Amino acid sequence: MTTHSLLVCLIISQACTSQLSGGLRPVELKCEYATAPLGVDAAQPRFSWVLQSSQRGQMQSAYQIVVASTEGKLQGDTGDKWDSGKVDSDRSVNVPYQGTALASGEKCWWKIRAWDKDGKSGPYSKPATFEMGLLEQSDWRGKWIVAMGDAFPVDYVQGKLGQGVRLDGQSQTIKIAHNKDLKPDKQITISAWVKPTGFRDGLWSEVYRKDDGMFRHFLAIGKERGQVFSLWFGLGVNGKFVYRGAPLEPSRLTDAKWHLVAATYDGSAIKFYFDGKSIGSSELTGPLDTTGSSPAYIGSHNGRAEFFAGGIDDVRIYKRALSDEEVETLAKADPDQGTAGLVGWWKLDGKLADSAGEKSGFASLGPTELVPLLRKEFEIPRKIGSARAYFSGLGWGELYINGKKVSDDVLSPAFTDYSKEIKYRTYDVTGLLKFA
Repeated sequence: MTTHSLLVCLIISQACTSQLSGGLRPVELKCEYATAPLGVDAAQPRFSWVLQSSQRGQMQSAYQIVVASTEGKLQGDTGDKWDSGKVDSDRSVNVPYQGTALASGEKCWWKIRAWDKDGKSGPYSKPATFEMGLLEQSDWRGKWIVAMGDAFPVDYVQGKLGQGVRLDGQSQTIKIAHNKDLKPDKQITISAWVKPTGFRDGLWSEVYRKDDGMFRHFLAIGKERGQVFSLWFGLGVNGKFVYRGAPLEPSRLTDAKWHLVAATYDGSAIKFYFDGKSIGSSELTGPLDTTGSSPAYIGSHNGRAEFFAGGIDDVRIYKRALSDEEVETLAKADPDQGTAGLVGWWKLDGKLADSAGEKSGFASLGPTELVPLLRKEFEIPRKIGSARAYFSGLGWGELYINGKKVSDDVLSPAFTDYSKEIKYRTYDVTGLLKFA
């Protein structure tokens, strides 16, 4: 028994030595730091590998990378995408691809061999793969899946001009995608019909707000600590944030009726209006700041604070200061009056679209609500060889197909400044699909 055990150990030892002999052997091939990655969006992917040898003190003196469009061509040592030839270098990390241009969704096979310190060539590595992602903007044919209209429940009620919305004052708000037209450079008017159900002591109730840091614009009602209850107007003017208020008795707003609130800035003064009548003014000069790319909100500060409780209808943004007569005309509730210079107009008549700039808003129910479930059915008429899903949930989405989660990812893709860059993930979903 002892003799047989020793013989087996010797055979195993000899086999292991044989596998590592014959020069350097590249293993653990990676492209862009990943093994067989999908969705590579670098035009020149970078290759890395680890070297194995049975000899001590070995090192790489040269390498050759072969990249092919098919597995068969790679097995035949044909690098129709790229053959680096022998490159005298000890580099084995982040070697950039230098072959013919790669296309969106293209899959490639690659391998490498290395020369040791004595100039002896080792065997080629086992084949590895990488697959390109979507490299061009035109490759993205889909649209963002956002909650439009009743996809997130919006409580539509009888407004002053057709329908309006009723917000709960706790979490509901209407979020509007950034539109540079909402920030004119010289003059501005913001108006809305409101029917508040109450106010929180020490907090404003935001009617409209575009929060671009110190360059924010807003129209709000309420009383912050130490202040008089007022109609408030805030603007980014001449590089500074400025806000003014006009005192307004809260009982005039909480009488279960619709009221028009408005404020204008003409480059020399802010003016405040309630139900078409002037209730105050404040001198102010300077150009309006137009910087920023943050979304705007109807009914909250930034989707997380200063929520408005009650009804809101017919929110308007003008790129000019309306005259006293024009504001008085608005208060007569003629929906077609005063449309010249409109850059934002949310009628809220059963939908949330901007009737002026055709920029869509969407309802966001705030942090206290459940995560929305968005689903789509589709049919595949015949069997296909492979399928990829290109997916982004802005850091908190999870993708399921036919009831099965496509990966173990959570809080993916990684957080970025979404106004500048949005990352996505690529998944192989071939095995999750059912074919007719």
